[in-house]
Amino acid sequence: MTLASNPAIRRHEIWQAQPVGQFRDTANPSLPDGATEPPTPLSKFHAHNRLSSSGTPATWMTTPSSPTNYVEDDENMFRFNYLPSSTGQ
Repeated sequence: MTLASNPAIRRHEIWQAQPVGQFRDTANPSLPDGATEPPTPLSKFHAHNRLSSSGTPATWMTTPSSPTNYVEDDENMFRFNYLPSSTGQ
């Protein structure tokens, strides 16, 4: 067995300093296998089950990216000057 093939000996300098599961955790039989929390039902994420900030059901809207709704700003016309004007206006 080589050093690289033995995870108990091989050091991972970066990963050992991170708050993630370590290879040594797999050797601990008291740790349960599986998810850390039960899965969330998809129904909790569907828009028709959620309310918007106004209290009405949220709806999904897709804006078409056809030429009438899409513009490229080649001349930089959409840039705004947010600095106060020097003329006091």
